[in-house]
Amino acid sequence: NEIAAFHEKNSIIMQGIEEIEFYGKFGFSKNKAGKIYLGFLLRNMEDAQQIKMYQNTWILPDYKVNVDDQTKENIQWLEKMILDYQLQEPSFSELKKAAHERRISMDKLKLYISYLTHKGLLFHHKDEFLHTQVLNRLRKEVLQFLDADDEGFYLAEVREATGLTKKLAPLMMSILEEEGLITTIDHNKNSFN
Repeated sequence: NEIAAFHEKNSIIMQGIEEIEFYGKFGFSKNKAGKIYLGFLLRNMEDAQQIKMYQNTWILPDYKVNVDDQTKENIQWLEKMILDYQLQEPSFSELKKAAHERRISMDKLKLYISYLTHKGLLFHHKDEFLHTQVLNRLRKEVLQFLDADDEGFYLAEVREATGLTKKLAPLMMSILEEEGLITTIDHNKNSFN
């Protein structure tokens, strides 16, 4: 059972498998009839109480998250480590090295990152991490800076005024743009308004 295997691998996360993930697992990515059939099958399994929907993912009806004390301690350590970086974005290689020193496997590290992301404590995009406390503070600072002038600013000006690093500034701007809070007015010059 795909869902049971997912739960076993991700035992500390309440979410399950999104329907779209099943498409790839069963080779239905480009098969419209297969997608319809799979949707019908999942709904029938839900009606039979074999699976249930939780936050737009499919889980087993009796699934419960199990976080032991050692796991809680490791997650708290990872969260603190990421938070301590503040404006310096932690590199994944640094996290891997520190986790290895604590005897945390790569799979567990990825699971803990996923857990923190699902809990809303960590912003994670590709191999870039930012604690949401830092993200929220930066969002406020950047928006205050941008509100000071209707003409907009270049990325370098935003970096200088807020202390964002070369790597973190574009990430922050893309987050704000995705949230609909800013608009890029000149992609070639990284100008924002």
